[in-house]
Amino acid sequence: ASPEERARRRQQQLTESQRYVPLEDVLAQQNRRDQEDESRPVGRLRPAADAVIVNSDGLSLEDVLLQVLGIVHGVRGRLAAAAQG
Repeated sequence: ASPEERARRRQQQLTESQRYVPLEDVLAQQNRRDQEDESRPVGRLRPAADAVIVNSDGLSLEDVLLQVLGIVHGVRGRLAAAAQG
């Protein structure tokens, strides 16, 4: 999900637990943590070179699952075809 969508979801979680935090603050805190995680000298968070990024903005859990399953089936098909030569 985009940073904005992640922040919106987090704000919703906080609100549901009776903690209101302005969306701008949630986004700023999240961006700061992401920057720290991406710039660590060891254990830096970054996608693998062959990672598939799924943008879940505006999608239901079921829609995301269907998208991921489609990706998995596609990869499995390519691997099976390559194994058969």
